[in-house]
Amino acid sequence: MRVKTIYLGLFRNKIGKKGEQFDVTEGASLNGFIKTFRSKYKDTLSSFPWVKTESLIDPTVIVMVNGAAKNLSKEGDDALMDGDVVTLMTIISGG
Repeated sequence: MRVKTIYLGLFRNKIGKKGEQFDVTEGASLNGFIKTFRSKYKDTLSSFPWVKTESLIDPTVIVMVNGAAKNLSKEGDDALMDGDVVTLMTIISGG
């Protein structure tokens, strides 16, 4: 199945694109998706401290699925569905 990602703030700046499609296994969880994303961009996002740790994500990062903010500690095991849109953005993005 395919999940669309949208990058905002520092994610867009560091990765260099507005978003992309990820192919994930049927029933993949949000946490599983974040692990796949982090593995793909570990060098590009090396300035983000959480990329080098076991923590799934930094508290300064907002993760949304289909426009709804998600708390990875409570909702990270929720299964994604084909066509879901995962938005990754930073709380602080300098001007």
